[in-house]
Amino acid sequence: MSSHVRALDLASVSGRRDRLSAWQEERAKALIEASLGRSLSITQLARECALSRCHFSRAFHGSTGLSPQQWLTRRRIERAQQLLLGDNLLTRIAQDCGFADQAHFSRVFRRLVGSTPSQWRLAVLQDNRVANKRPGQRAIDAPAGDRYRVTYR
Repeated sequence: MSSHVRALDLASVSGRRDRLSAWQEERAKALIEASLGRSLSITQLARECALSRCHFSRAFHGSTGLSPQQWLTRRRIERAQQLLLGDNLLTRIAQDCGFADQAHFSRVFRRLVGSTPSQWRLAVLQDNRVANKRPGQRAIDAPAGDRYRVTYR
């Protein structure tokens, strides 16, 4: 019975150690945010937080519920969603958000969001168009060069 109690005590102690301190979590998230458009290794993050690579990964997951790579990918997709609200080309958004190419960006986006970037953009723009339409107005398609904009009369 004492070995069972000892195991519980060790689990509770290790649970506290497998979290980043407040400064480490803040530093890691700031580095990730600053590196959305370029590569960033777990080793670099761990070094900045004064931890080994393995311990950093475990502690980051304990603090956020996501691995550092998952956190980075989600932040890149959130940034891409912001950029998709404008008229940026998908290839440019993929580059700006640190994806290898547009195909990679589209695969990851679809896996996390459930639709392709183009489908998501069109759905959001259509929702905005309907939300901004005043009663009695009818939508008029914009010129062909301005594919994502709709004007109202």
